[in-house]
Amino acid sequence: MRLPMKFQFAAMLAAVYLCSPEAQAYLDPGTGSLIVQLLFGAIFGAVMTVKLWWARARAFIDNLFRPRGGDPE
Repeated sequence: MRLPMKFQFAAMLAAVYLCSPEAQAYLDPGTGSLIVQLLFGAIFGAVMTVKLWWARARAFIDNLFRPRGGDPE
């Protein structure tokens, strides 16, 4: 029985990650600042996207229920 390619790739990545020696890495404050900026940018971008979609959906629904034309007087 052969696993699909995506499962083989995930198993290979897990094996490499689990068998690799401990990394001796240093994250300076600039890296932390970059991570925080990316996180805030992603959050605010998602909020603005939802806000714009909500406004468009609301306008569409308002146009559906708004009476057309009017009294010719």
